[in-house]
Amino acid sequence: MKPRPLRHLLPLILVAGLSACGLPQKLSVYKIDIPQGNQLRLEDVEQLRKGMNQQQVIYLLGSPLLTDAFSPDRWDYVYLNHHGSGKITRHRLVLYFEEELLARFEHDLEAEEKPEDQEEGEQPASTAAAPDTSAK
Repeated sequence: MKPRPLRHLLPLILVAGLSACGLPQKLSVYKIDIPQGNQLRLEDVEQLRKGMNQQQVIYLLGSPLLTDAFSPDRWDYVYLNHHGSGKITRHRLVLYFEEELLARFEHDLEAEEKPEDQEEGEQPASTAAAPDTSAK
């Protein structure tokens, strides 16, 4: 009688095939995060004060992403981050100026949890010094 190698391989092929059903989720292609706009940090927004001039605001936050041609006294800072996992993070900061001085602002930023290796009261290494807002 001839040996039937296919008969012995068939169970192995079935087991390998069925165990690989969950494999595509584990071996998916790495997807990068795609940040767009002005990255906003709550500690920078907390340094905003009424009466700051536009140059001081630019020094603190950078240039706004959007300036309305019909309302130059409104600046919009928008940040979108499309995470590789599919999650989307959105933050928005709107500044209103009157006579080139900051009158009010609105934002949707929330306090982030600090990294575990950061001590209480310790400032992150990337924090920049704020401009002097006192009148000269």
